[in-house]
Amino acid sequence: MNACRHTLGRTAGKSLRRIACLACLFCSLLLLSACRSKDPSEEKEKDLEFTVVPEADIPDNLKTIINGRKQQEFQLTYATEDTLYLAVGYGTQKTGGYSIQIPSCYLTQSHIVLKTELIGPSEQDLVSKLESYPYVVIKTEMIDLPVDFR
Repeated sequence: MNACRHTLGRTAGKSLRRIACLACLFCSLLLLSACRSKDPSEEKEKDLEFTVVPEADIPDNLKTIINGRKQQEFQLTYATEDTLYLAVGYGTQKTGGYSIQIPSCYLTQSHIVLKTELIGPSEQDLVSKLESYPYVVIKTEMIDLPVDFR
């Protein structure tokens, strides 16, 4: 019986040591990843000036593309010779009263970043009971870089 206890004790001790080693390894990996420097191409270089485009001023070709996609979420770019249009849609919503906020639009070394957020109606808002298709179109100077929609 003592031999059994002694063997079980050794096995439990080895298991605890393994768990402790794994925990130390995991913590070390976390610290290393936290200390890792960011890719400089991901860092914001400057805010990008933009204008929200009223529906009446959206180019006809872009309007046609949006109307074909508005029932699903979409993100798209549309360029003319000197203007870049960025469009983000949030698909079919059960009611009206939605808006889209643009917390930031900026340039990095390698791309344009556009962050948008869908804002739903509050419970106090009087909204249409019809489905809606919220989207936003912005325009900015023509920059030939990929767009990271967030």
